[in-house]
Amino acid sequence: MTPRLFQPARTVLAAILIAAAAAPSAFAQTRVVFGTSGALSDNSLPVAVAIEKGFYEKAGVKAEVVNFKGGAPAIQALVGGAIHFCICAPEHVIRLRNRGVDGIVALPLNERTPYVLVAQGGSAVKSIADLKGKKIGITTAGSLTDNLVRLALQRAGLNPDRDVEIVSIGPSNNQVAALRTNQIAAGMLSGFDALDIESKGLGVVIDWRERDVPALALLARESWVKANREAAEAVARETLRSAHIVLKDPEERLAQIRKLFPEIDPKLLALGSKSLETSLSRHPRFSKEGWETLQRDVLELEKDLKPVAYETGNPALVAD
Repeated sequence: MTPRLFQPARTVLAAILIAAAAAPSAFAQTRVVFGTSGALSDNSLPVAVAIEKGFYEKAGVKAEVVNFKGGAPAIQALVGGAIHFCICAPEHVIRLRNRGVDGIVALPLNERTPYVLVAQGGSAVKSIADLKGKKIGITTAGSLTDNLVRLALQRAGLNPDRDVEIVSIGPSNNQVAALRTNQIAAGMLSGFDALDIESKGLGVVIDWRERDVPALALLARESWVKANREAAEAVARETLRSAHIVLKDPEERLAQIRKLFPEIDPKLLALGSKSLETSLSRHPRFSKEGWETLQRDVLELEKDLKPVAYETGNPALVAD
């Protein structure tokens, strides 16, 4: 018979073993690498919050972030297996699927396009048609900014390859500098620069921010998700949890944005925080209507592509 003296010790040991089984993140974690098209930003705030608050870690995921110079190299890294989630435009899924690569939207992040095409306030450029024969700044070739500009030109009856010159300038601050030095006639702004257009002496040519079109997501490869189902679902679940937190609590949202951009004017931070109320996604998949609108735009621009079924591109890793 076991002496009563040793029973409490055995009870404690059993409790420790049970706790260890219930909290695997404390002992063994799955390394998951996120790739960005520049850096974590307000548009990918739920990912930043999940990292900052330790949500991924507690769910058994060791999160790492690698910043790339644009969406194209980030997508290449995803295809090559160097990263597991790409914080990128969801339209890449359509292109990947057409090339035989099993890309999916693992979780939506942002449901509104964040870009504005601007020109100098006193210039004659008031519409996309006014840019014929002129230079237009984009971030990088093949980026969302490139696609938006090309589609707008095409719909205005202009040939993007002959009627204008599209030049890669880089992020918004580079666009503003190029506009002020007359290197370009119009440029693409996003983020806080797009909230501060008037004080910069700029005028809006096209504003895409009111369009309910999928703009940013966690992209993954379906084969990796199937092979790492527990980690993939944990990432989707904890990212969605973070999205709900920042959408529900304006003060928390503003505080988290301030951590990402401590140098930005507080008034602009407040405006940026407010805009996220209608742009951040709070669902495990994009709406079917949004996906079809996005797909229609992509197929209009790239006529050799074939449509990707909604359920194929947006499998929903977690419940709503």
